[in-house]
Amino acid sequence: MDHKDCSGTVVLVIEDDPMQLTAMRMLMEGWGLSVVAARDGRQAASRVAEGAQPSVIVSDLRLSGGTSGIDAVEELRAALGRRVPAILQTGDSSAESATEIRARGHDLLVKPYDPQRLRALILERAS
Repeated sequence: MDHKDCSGTVVLVIEDDPMQLTAMRMLMEGWGLSVVAARDGRQAASRVAEGAQPSVIVSDLRLSGGTSGIDAVEELRAALGRRVPAILQTGDSSAESATEIRARGHDLLVKPYDPQRLRALILERAS
């Protein structure tokens, strides 16, 4: 897929690790995606309040302060008034986490994963 496939796709990335957030942004922008970055759910909500209209949300499952990426996604969906597709990423490969994520209708990527799998999911969900 070339950059034309990504045209107009806005990804809201929620990641509390600054290095991971920078790496995700650089990777996705390299694919031609527009990236809105946030360190936590509160900052993501601010980005939406400022007018961000994500096509897809990519969030870490466990965010700082004990907050959950699942909760952040639900709050963003409520603020946006639509069911934005979400991809949750985690290093936790427990069946409990996977069950909860999938029960909410989110996609799950367990770290480490192939970045091309992330790209394929983003483009599939954004279409």
